[in-house]
Amino acid sequence: MNISSHFGTDYSSARALFLEACQQRGVSAQSRRHPDAKGPAGEDLFMDVARIGPENPDGVFFITSATHGTEGLTGSGMQVATLNNSLAGELPDGIALVFVHALNPYGFAHLSRTNEDNIDLNRNFIDFTDVQPTNQDYDTIHPWIVPTAWHGPERDDAEQALTSFVDTYGEKKLQAVLLKGQYTQPNGLFYGGTSPSWSNRQWSDIVATEGKGAKHLSILDVHTGIGPKGYGEPIYVGIDAGFQRARSWFGEDVTNAGKGKSHASEFKGPMVSALWDEHPNAEHTAIVLEFGTRPLTQVLSALRADNWLRFHPEADKTQHQLIKQDLRDALYVDEEEWRSQIWQRSQQLIERGLAGLADAIK
Repeated sequence: MNISSHFGTDYSSARALFLEACQQRGVSAQSRRHPDAKGPAGEDLFMDVARIGPENPDGVFFITSATHGTEGLTGSGMQVATLNNSLAGELPDGIALVFVHALNPYGFAHLSRTNEDNIDLNRNFIDFTDVQPTNQDYDTIHPWIVPTAWHGPERDDAEQALTSFVDTYGEKKLQAVLLKGQYTQPNGLFYGGTSPSWSNRQWSDIVATEGKGAKHLSILDVHTGIGPKGYGEPIYVGIDAGFQRARSWFGEDVTNAGKGKSHASEFKGPMVSALWDEHPNAEHTAIVLEFGTRPLTQVLSALRADNWLRFHPEADKTQHQLIKQDLRDALYVDEEEWRSQIWQRSQQLIERGLAGLADAIK
């Protein structure tokens, strides 16, 4: 298998590969067009859904991509490779495999982590009718995270302030403050929004529809940017009671977000929570599969630059291109060896997940 042939170079080519793989597999893809957002050339944007398996399954296994836009370059390639591989045609009895391509099509198309409203979808799944989570530490460092100017004295002062923060509290503290999410600074990083986004509503509807009547729902949501380069860390998200089940399915290297040896910090509003929100009476096993790219400090720097660019359209074309390329490189390693690592690891975990789900519904 030529692994690289499954990975697109941008949203449009990745989507074309996904739809072609669906057609070759004989699977009908349902396309949900974004009613407002457009791509860089004014093109329509879609969230695409493909299902393999019975109509009324006891278990549903979701594989999702592009929760964080640019990271869809990796998640899409893994989905396409899975569709083109015999694995997707050998499902255990009673299980449906559901691919959701480009949860955040705007971010994917524009090479941005966030959506059309600068919302981080993995912070957007909270109860907005209740009091929103607070993050006073983020409010304190926000002016340093996104200074008004990306070059010059203001940026230098911001970097000095951040360095002082890290010297005092440590890099782990900075990571925890940022990744926790925040709901007060719309032009900031890891912003959760003030209401459910379009992607939130579409994904919740997909979960409600595809998971109807199932005893157990599982998910592998593909991400990049945290952890050692090329390693796919399976991070459990859910109530602690399900952690050991996740380990028995996916392996002893499953970690628990924000605990133990996990490279991921605890955060609010993950998209996987749609599983238990829409089907509270079913069992759930949710995994965020995180592939490492660069050191986290470099990834955060690229995210900060892209966030600054979002709110400074006056930036010249050269600066725009440099920032976008740096973010792309921070979240996707354009190397054959890295793509092979992605495929090998994801295939391993998909096989384990399907086997575990099959046992769970017996």
